[in-house]
Amino acid sequence: MYSSYESNELLNQYLLFHYGTKEQLFPYKESLFKEDALLEFPARCVWDGLDFDDLKSRERALDLGCAVGRSSFELSKTFKSVHGIDYSKTFINAAEYLRTHQNHPLKLLLEGHKSLSLNVNLPPKVIPDRIKFSVGNAEALMSELGAFDCVIACNLICRLQNPMILLNRLPDLVKPGGQLFITTPF
Repeated sequence: MYSSYESNELLNQYLLFHYGTKEQLFPYKESLFKEDALLEFPARCVWDGLDFDDLKSRERALDLGCAVGRSSFELSKTFKSVHGIDYSKTFINAAEYLRTHQNHPLKLLLEGHKSLSLNVNLPPKVIPDRIKFSVGNAEALMSELGAFDCVIACNLICRLQNPMILLNRLPDLVKPGGQLFITTPF
C-alpha cells in the first residue's frame, strides 16, 4: 500500500528537519520564530528526554518510529547497540544510506518547481556501526526483539491506528530500570 511517507517530497522534508543546519532551515534574515527552539528536535528528544544519570545500563536502545534516523544516531553516542525501526521503507533506506555514507543529498523546494540541491551530514561523534535500521510496524513488532535499556517513540503514538497495541507491549520492551520516552504533538 502506498503511503505519503514513501514520497520523495516528504523524505526531503524529514531529512532537512532532522539534519538541516540553521541556515538551511531558516534561509531568510528575518524570521518570526526563535530558530534555536525549533532546531535539532530529534536530538533534543534524546538529550533532554532521557535521564542519563539514572540509567542503570547503556547496552541497548530502541528508537520506534525513527523516521530518517537522527535520534538513533544520537543514541549511538551513548548506547552500545541501537535499533531504529520505522514503517516507511523510504525513510529506513535514507537512514541506512546516511549510516554508510555519512551524508545524504536532498532537494529543498524553494517555490513552484524551483529547488535547491543540498547535502545533509551526520552529526559529529555518532558511531554508525552501533546502529541497525529496519522496516517495521510499531503495532506488530516481532516477538524476538527483546528488551531494551531505553525505548524512545517520538511523534509516533498519534500516527498509530491503535496505539494501545504498542502501549501494552512496552512493559516487555523496557528492561527493569530502563527508561521510556514518548513525545507527541497531539
